[in-house]
Amino acid sequence: MVTFAGDGCFLMTGQELATAVQHGLAIVVIVVNNRMYGTIRMHQELAHPGRVVGTDLRNPDFAQLELRIDPEAITTTTTISDLRTRAARRGKR
Repeated sequence: MVTFAGDGCFLMTGQELATAVQHGLAIVVIVVNNRMYGTIRMHQELAHPGRVVGTDLRNPDFAQLELRIDPEAITTTTTISDLRTRAARRGKR
């Protein structure tokens, strides 16, 4: 099985990986590393653009499976700038 996970997600799923190994499952995890808890950051940017806390990560070397992307790319279809623009249109500051 091959799966993609953000670095924040990957860091929060160690117990699931341990269970998979325990049951002999062959899993390849491709870690998409933007050095942050992306989903939490997305919600902070929507509610409080530019005022974020506790989402930056200092990651270990993910066994050379790192696919580094620009932190501006919060998801595959959204950037932090886009979130700030959307929040500004809704009157959030």
